[in-house]
Amino acid sequence: MKRAGGILDASRVVTRISACLDPEWANEFQAPDGKTYGFLTWNLARALMSAAPGQSWESVFRSTEASMSATFRDRQHPRFEGVPNLPIFGAL
Repeated sequence: MKRAGGILDASRVVTRISACLDPEWANEFQAPDGKTYGFLTWNLARALMSAAPGQSWESVFRSTEASMSATFRDRQHPRFEGVPNLPIFGAL
């Protein structure tokens, strides 16, 4: 997974998840603990806590996206970029 010179080939190991499209707002909400969290952060953390070993980043994202769309259907569209089958926290 390394190129000449020892630099990582980011196209094979990087996953980027963004909270929304450029013209949209990243929504926040008040959680049961009374604190305010970003809606993507809250849902992504919940999806990661319930993820199975070896589950892919895309699978975790799809779960996160489904949870978010139930609340912010047309107002916030999270995005996933990267290698779809890359395991979460997988070894390089």
